[in-house]
Amino acid sequence: ETSPQVEEFRHSTDYTTVVWKGDQYLFNRNQATCVRLLHEAWLKGTPYLSGHTLLSAIESASRVSDLFKHHPAWNHLIVPGERRATYRLKLSPKLPPNSP
Repeated sequence: ETSPQVEEFRHSTDYTTVVWKGDQYLFNRNQATCVRLLHEAWLKGTPYLSGHTLLSAIESASRVSDLFKHHPAWNHLIVPGERRATYRLKLSPKLPPNSP
């Protein structure tokens, strides 16, 4: 049986292709790096990352919103966090290992 998390979010090795809830998103290298970092944070159970952390990893763009300007994943898959200047992936809460 496949876990709902696997069905909800799939990605290529380099995160340039992501399938989320059946929709496919294509990312450039910098965008893919941000999505990878956000996904890794989510997997660790700490889904929020600051814009500073994301932008430092790619050394580009002045704001995360500029990096994803006009991208269909912005405000759908990639959403602002509860605190100002933080971001996360809009994934279901991570279930603990071995949970039903």
